[in-house]
This record gives sequence, structure tokens and C-alpha cells, in this order.
Amino acid sequence: MLISRVEISPAKSGNLSMEINSQNLKLVQEAKSIEELTDILHMIVDRVTGTISSFRGIPHAAALRKAENFILENYTRKISLKEIADVAGLSPPYFSTIFKEEMGENLSKYLNRLRVEKASRLLLETEMSLSEIAACCCFEDQSWFSKIFKAYTGISPGKYRNQGGGIVKNISEANFSQAYSNTIKKE
Repeated sequence: MLISRVEISPAKSGNLSMEINSQNLKLVQEAKSIEELTDILHMIVDRVTGTISSFRGIPHAAALRKAENFILENYTRKISLKEIADVAGLSPPYFSTIFKEEMGENLSKYLNRLRVEKASRLLLETEMSLSEIAACCCFEDQSWFSKIFKAYTGISPGKYRNQGGGIVKNISEANFSQAYSNTIKKE
């Protein structure tokens, strides 16, 4: 089967083990071709190495690892800052502060980005309706899903599906933050 653990040895903290979450394992098991499997494995390696690199030398690395694993396993349901902070063993305000400092975006934007990534896969790989995808990815409703999806990708979910993914506006995190803020202000 696949390697299900990645181990590194940072100088200060001994062995750091990261479990590949069940969601990634499921993606691997459901791959329909060698090309799809290769793409999935590249995504997993990129995510794991990025996570490992980003956690070296961080004072609350273990807490952030726990939180990130919890988020990756639960982002398709409604989860609160308090719930995530409890998993990390930190107060919600403090967790929110260190999360933004270390992850480069606030928790809400991080969750929305993960949900849009999941939704984009569902749009291309299933026949689910937009409202079903919105519910599956924990968006309040189809309208909110469409606004967030468009803010992140530059096109509507329906157009994304019709184009087969096609060319999506490559929005940098800074531009996404601005587009997201503008979307929120219009509410």
C-alpha cells in the first residue's frame, strides 16, 4: 500500500510524525487512473512538506498541527473557533492570533479556501447539484457558496463546471483577501 506516515527529525523536538489524513487516503483509493493517482500523490507530498516546513521552529507547532489535522478532517461540517482552539489546547483569541501569524490567513478564509478546493473537485467529478455541493462543503446556502467560489476562482461554480475546470483566474492570497472582503461588504 502507500506510506501512511512521514517522519522527520527536527533538531529541537525529536521525531515529528504526521499521519496522512483519511481524506487523502480515500482520494488515493478512489483514483481512477495512474495520472490521477500521480496528481493526488503530488498534492499530498506538497501539502505534507509544506506543513512540515511551516511548523519548524514555531513555538506552538504541536498545537497548530493538532488544529490543522482536526480542520482537514472536519472542514466539511460546521466547526467553531472554540472547538478548534480546544483541540489545540489554546484559548480561542490566542489560537486565532497564532493561526493567522503562522498560516498567513485567518481561520475563516482558510476554511473557505479548503471548502472551495473540495467544491471544485465535486463540480468536476460528480453530477451533484450546486445546492448539494454547497451543503456538502458546509456553505450556508447555494448563493453564499457561489459568492465565495467566485471570489476565490474568478468564475461562478456553474461556469467552472461547464468549462471542465478550464482556465481559472489565478488569484494570489492578497487578491483573494481583497475580493473576499469586497464580497462580504456587499452583503
